[in-house]
Order: sequence, then C-alpha cells, then structure tokens
Amino acid sequence: MVDDIALMALQNRCSTAEARLAAVQEQAESAIEEAAELQRKYDAFATSSRTATEKAMAERDQALEESQLREDTLRAEFSAALSQKVKRILGLCSVSNETQCYQLVLS
Repeated sequence: MVDDIALMALQNRCSTAEARLAAVQEQAESAIEEAAELQRKYDAFATSSRTATEKAMAERDQALEESQLREDTLRAEFSAALSQKVKRILGLCSVSNETQCYQLVLS
C-alpha cells in the first residue's frame, strides 16, 4: 500500500513535470515564431529604408546637376554681357576722351 501511494505520488509528479515541460516548449516555439516575425519586419524595413535612401541620393544628385547647369548658364550669360560692355566701353574710349571712359566704367 505504501508502495502504491509512493508510485501514485511519483506518477503525479511526473505528469506535472511533463505538463510544465510541454508549456515551456510551447513558449519556446512561440518565442521562436515571434523572433522570426520580428526578423522579417526588420528585413522589410531595412530594404525599404535602403531604397528610400538611394532614391533620395539620386534626387539630390540630379538637383545638384541641374543647379550646376543653371549656374554655368548664368555664368556664360554674365560673361557674354560683360564682354559686350567691355567692348562698348573700349570702343567709346577710343573715340571719346578719358573722362567719358571713367564715367562708363563707374556706371
């Protein structure tokens, strides 16, 4: 009888331990699935972030190129206008006196 009670107690403990083990295994599987989901979300975020960064850099480069082209165009236009004014001043200076030449340069 004592052996039967001890056996029943051991079986009860074994059942309890098996239930606890099953619960821990279920929690571990759930944690693994959650970690995998977080990894997928991280990968998706990293990919979209990388894509957005590359797009922004391409747009910035294009804006810089356009700005440089505008600057070059303005520089060429200014240089041409300045060259015409210098030719005009030199033409007037050769015809006219020195005072008129200085007045043109100062204006």
